[in-house]
Amino acid sequence: MSAFSEIIVEPKMPWSGIVEQGKTLTITDLEGQQAVDFLCSDAATLTDRFSATNTVKVQGNIYI
Repeated sequence: MSAFSEIIVEPKMPWSGIVEQGKTLTITDLEGQQAVDFLCSDAATLTDRFSATNTVKVQGNIYI
C-alpha cells in the first residue's frame, strides 16, 4: 500500500519540501496555465541542482 499526500499552494506562494528517495513529486497547475516555476536541488549537496538548460544541452530533450 502506498501513502499519498496532497498539498495545494495558493498562486504565487512559494512552497518547499524534501522528496525522499523513491518518492514521486507531481506538480499540477490547477489554473490551466501549463507551466510552473520549479527549482530543485540535492538536499545533501545544495550545489547539485536540476538545470533544464543543461538537460536539453546534454540529452537533446527536456525529459529526465
